[in-house]
Amino acid sequence: MGYSYAMKAGYTLDAIRNAIGGETTNAMPDGGFWETGRENGDGAITGTVWKLEPDRLHVVRRGSFRIEATGKVARFPGLPVALAREAEKAGEAQYRTRFSAAGN
Repeated sequence: MGYSYAMKAGYTLDAIRNAIGGETTNAMPDGGFWETGRENGDGAITGTVWKLEPDRLHVVRRGSFRIEATGKVARFPGLPVALAREAEKAGEAQYRTRFSAAGN
């Protein structure tokens, strides 16, 4: 069984991954990382953001993130606001492209 979430939320998360790049799929701009939490019945994606300590051996919890089912980033500690807004736009564009091509 996989992790379920709303398509718009998933497209926004994909856009965040693409914008950050990095060596892993869950990298943060400052070298930390994020991980998803439990499934949400409302279609949102939630999880925890971690940051590296200066010794680069330990991590501390930075906070929680939430991408609403609509694709809006409600909170994502460590993610620049401008990047979050661009990811929302890219996610929405991907959603529109997919469903306009499908004839919906």
